[in-house]
Amino acid sequence: MAGTDSEKVPLKGALEEEDHDPEKDPDLVQNGGKFTSKRAILQVTWRFPVDTDPLNILALIYGYLPFIVPTVFFVYLVITRRFMAFYGLVVSGIISALNEGVFKPILRDPRPSGSANRKFNEKTNKWEMKEGMPSGHVLNATTMLVWCILEVALRGPGFNDQPVITWNFIIMIVVTTVPVPWARIHNKDHSLAQCIAGGTLGIVAGIAAYYVRYTFFPFDEGKEWCVQSLCLVSGKPWDDFLPATAAKVGTAAAALATTAPSKAKEKHAAEAAVEKSHGKKRRLRGLAK
Repeated sequence: MAGTDSEKVPLKGALEEEDHDPEKDPDLVQNGGKFTSKRAILQVTWRFPVDTDPLNILALIYGYLPFIVPTVFFVYLVITRRFMAFYGLVVSGIISALNEGVFKPILRDPRPSGSANRKFNEKTNKWEMKEGMPSGHVLNATTMLVWCILEVALRGPGFNDQPVITWNFIIMIVVTTVPVPWARIHNKDHSLAQCIAGGTLGIVAGIAAYYVRYTFFPFDEGKEWCVQSLCLVSGKPWDDFLPATAAKVGTAAAALATTAPSKAKEKHAAEAAVEKSHGKKRRLRGLAK
């Protein structure tokens, strides 16, 4: 009888471990935790009242960067009409669709139990953790990291010609994307394995994104891509910071500044020539009389 009871104990524990009912979450006060509520907002777990520890706040912020980066691309596209911003949006959309529609449903690896990303399975009548393999946040962040680094390092301002601008862009890219895997693990929204898988796929996707952009959409000066009346122009974000670009603008402004006086001089010279011609005609008429 005792042997039967001992066999039932681990079975009971296994059943309890599989129960992911939000009301039974051990993080909640009612179950011995320190939070009154817990919810997922755009796949980022929030625990209330919010823990104001700086690392926790930082992890929450970085949890939204994969959404912020495409938003920046969109705003940049609206303002500049540059093809690079449109391409970044397309790349982000494609990898997100592949991850949510193909990779996660096939692998079906659940997120850590500490996450609030749950779903109710109507077939089993149980709460389950949502799929998390690979991490979409890490996949998106790593893809942008690798693609943008390659653009700056290989097609950017130049480490020799413009080292300050080049390194500023690289540092900005690294600071924006590299901490995302840590943030997802720290916030218990993904496991280490899920982040490693997302990062590995992101490296491949980032290299592919750069290859496709460089091979099929070269940024020749003045090149445009048009669909009916909508046109996108070539150019990169750092172009506006290059002295060469400023020099071109200055040259154009100088040309405009010198064109007006020269045209005025030409006009005065022409008027003087006409007046001189009229004067000669008047003198000839006087002699004829």
